[in-house]
Amino acid sequence: MTLNKIAKLAGVSKSTVSRVMNNDPHVSSRTRAKVQAVIDAEQYQLNPAARALASRQTRILGVVISNNIGVLFDTSFYFPTILRGISSATHDRDYAMLLMIGDDNEDDIRFTRRIVNNQIMDGIVLVSPAIGHPLIEELITEDIPFVSADRIPDHDDVNFVTVENIESSKVAVTHLIKQGRRRIAMIAGDSHIIDSLDRIEGYKLALQDANIPFDPDLVVNSRYSYQASYDVIQKLLHDNVDFDGVYASQSTIATGAVNSLFDAGINIPDEVALISFDDLADAMNPQIAISTMRQPVFEKGYQLATTLIDIVEGKNTPPIQHFLPTELVIRATCGGMK
Repeated sequence: MTLNKIAKLAGVSKSTVSRVMNNDPHVSSRTRAKVQAVIDAEQYQLNPAARALASRQTRILGVVISNNIGVLFDTSFYFPTILRGISSATHDRDYAMLLMIGDDNEDDIRFTRRIVNNQIMDGIVLVSPAIGHPLIEELITEDIPFVSADRIPDHDDVNFVTVENIESSKVAVTHLIKQGRRRIAMIAGDSHIIDSLDRIEGYKLALQDANIPFDPDLVVNSRYSYQASYDVIQKLLHDNVDFDGVYASQSTIATGAVNSLFDAGINIPDEVALISFDDLADAMNPQIAISTMRQPVFEKGYQLATTLIDIVEGKNTPPIQHFLPTELVIRATCGGMK
């Protein structure tokens, strides 16, 4: 069955059939119904290549992670979980996803041009975009549809799906403070990621509300990796830094910190209480269950993709800015279990 055959059976032109299949609003309801009846009767489906030519859409979403590919393995669960959410949404909406990951051997400008010059993607999902990365400005300049997993500083009109990192971090740290902790170390993430900076801001606000002076020596930026956070705790102990609490800003960071404290013979939570962020599978440490601020990472990925698809298909008008809910989950590492 071809478009010509559908057109002949419906008594219309081939171009009219094409417009009906691509939801052209200028086709009359009577003509649309007549053509659709033939399409349904013949169980006709336009093949992807023909659809792309007719609609100038490829039904492919680009998913861009500007970090080095090693981040997929360092973070254990965050990136795989958000990618599963994106993949699930693209599957449900009959789209495909093309994953593009940065590399330390490729400069940001070249990486940006490689993405912007790619003609096979209908839009881009930005996962953990680095602050100031040239790709953001290029996507805006070239008017390429995109949705970010983080808010973008200095761009109030950018589409994003994220969580309230500042407020959520404030709530998490406040819980530690309510357990009597006054010297709370924070293992923050990459300083080039806005989520990390927002979580530091939430940490500071919690201290401020409790009249606890901010000590910059207690905040350490770290890679999102088990070994990096393990080493941070060991260094704090080696340097005799006084702390009775730890706010680990991501699940993998928390796991490394917990095991580092255990290996140093420190009792959790009696000597040092700890709380984390994300609540991914690695938060369920085999030695002790980790308290955390849960964010719906899979749902975040799903909403990123569906938001972008709705924009591409003209069902939503940008800017679309959505904050997903978080939840404080109290387990064994912080004290105060319910």
